[in-house]
Amino acid sequence: MEQTTTYLLFFHSIIRWIILLSFSIAFLRLLISFLTKYKITATVVIGNKVSMILMDVQLIIGLLLYFFFSQTTKAGFSDWKIAMKNKELRFFLVEHITIMLLATISFHIANIVLKRNYTQKRKLSLMMGIYFFILILFIIGIPWFRPIFRGI
Repeated sequence: MEQTTTYLLFFHSIIRWIILLSFSIAFLRLLISFLTKYKITATVVIGNKVSMILMDVQLIIGLLLYFFFSQTTKAGFSDWKIAMKNKELRFFLVEHITIMLLATISFHIANIVLKRNYTQKRKLSLMMGIYFFILILFIIGIPWFRPIFRGI
């Protein structure tokens, strides 16, 4: 069980950086399209899909850790009153999971926007808003106080 937790934490940690890289590239391409052509390019669509799929994988790993493997959440589940007074436990039991669920849902909403029959300018405006929202969620939802790479 402990080895499984170690591997899950490692992959959860690695995928975080891959998502940040993928999201940054997609956001940059989106920004360039917004500022220059007002045209959704294939790169924007692919970047959003890759980031969304990575977020889905990350969510599955995170939920496995949250409900079955993480000693942090197990400790928090055993006594919610104490957990809510502890900053780190509260972060992982409530804040992190809520924020990252919102980020994952936001990627799916962005994917829906890309498929809608809006004008290119409208799609880009909506996408910029969604991506800015995702960026804020990443900034406040990633446990920056943890080591860069966990596990192994």
